[in-house]
Amino acid sequence: MRGAFELEIEGQKFNCHLNLNAFRILTQKFNVKLGDLEKAVAENPLEVMPQIAWCGCLNAAIRKQEKFEMEFDYFAALLLDGPETVEMLSNKMTEVFAPEEEADTEEGN
Repeated sequence: MRGAFELEIEGQKFNCHLNLNAFRILTQKFNVKLGDLEKAVAENPLEVMPQIAWCGCLNAAIRKQEKFEMEFDYFAALLLDGPETVEMLSNKMTEVFAPEEEADTEEGN
């Protein structure tokens, strides 16, 4: 489970790095248990997907020893403002969660 990508929201670009550390942050900040993650996404994607994205952006900043000071609610408001951003995030998250074999097959096409 690992993926790095760029989110563009209202002209602002955010680096997002989803890996185990991003999910560690998710469990700490939002009390989402890893074992319940799939269920949480299915039951409440408009809450959990922005949380994962925010944690990925925070993680990307931490990895570069930079600050990411955008509050979650503001980030979510920007992220959920347009369907194209939500769709792009959904596609990126699907890639991150895809099994290695599936991801390798898609890259070869």
